[in-house]
Amino acid sequence: MKYNLSMGKKSEETAIDSLPNQDQLFHAIGQVAQEHVQMERELRAVHMALCSPSPAINLSAKARGVQQLMDDVRTMLRSPSAGLPKHLIDAAFKVLSATKDANEERHRTVHDWWMNMTNSKEDGEFSRLELQKDTMGLYKVTHHDIKSIREIRSRMYRVRMRIWALRGALLNELPFHKSSSIKFDLDFLAMMNDKFTILETGGFKIESERSKQ
Repeated sequence: MKYNLSMGKKSEETAIDSLPNQDQLFHAIGQVAQEHVQMERELRAVHMALCSPSPAINLSAKARGVQQLMDDVRTMLRSPSAGLPKHLIDAAFKVLSATKDANEERHRTVHDWWMNMTNSKEDGEFSRLELQKDTMGLYKVTHHDIKSIREIRSRMYRVRMRIWALRGALLNELPFHKSSSIKFDLDFLAMMNDKFTILETGGFKIESERSKQ
């Protein structure tokens, strides 16, 4: 099954490529920050799906940041009262693990110190300086080009789609959300297990057992 979503037009990237290196860097960091906002929004929707229709839904509004949302979701998934099948819980924990990695990658991208290594537009390499914990100005230095920084946003988009699939699976499985409508649990499970392909349009094609039926 194919879904047609979009991360942005390729023509926009072409226009950005004509900018000076530092401007391209700032644009790429901004994209990562915005993708993280959308990822957190999807995770909060998962949190709400697990909380509703009880009064605990009010806790979803009070949860602060991705880490707290992940901790809460993990606790609720483990709860016997949720009545979720083991294969869904196992897949959900894989999604949360990927979310944790994406969250850390976002923090490093947004909060670390970036330095342009060259004035050449063709080279476009940057040094990322990560302040080491409990030190007075000791940095870990890694080197990146603009493509690798943009790929951070792409990986985060992929994680966001996996979180979206987790929410869909929960709406199919949780007793207070179930309906008689056609279920797409196999597709959701495949996405949660990272079995899908991102298309050039920004949409995706799911590689699930349903596709073989």
